[in-house]
Amino acid sequence: MDPSSISRCLEAQMTELKMMAGSWLKTFLAAALATYLAVGFDLEAIGNAALVAVAPSIINWLNPKYERYGKVR
Repeated sequence: MDPSSISRCLEAQMTELKMMAGSWLKTFLAAALATYLAVGFDLEAIGNAALVAVAPSIINWLNPKYERYGKVR
């Protein structure tokens, strides 16, 4: 594998990683904000809601058949 193809592969992986991280972050923050507005400043409730909200994205990431950012074999 030549250096330019390695570079292109790394760039593609970074693009996918940024897309995935952005999706997780938006979901996490939306859930945290919604929980804060509903129950006030309860850090445990906010943290739990935000973590649970990200679970579907993690499940999709682990699914090899999910085309957006699944772990394709």
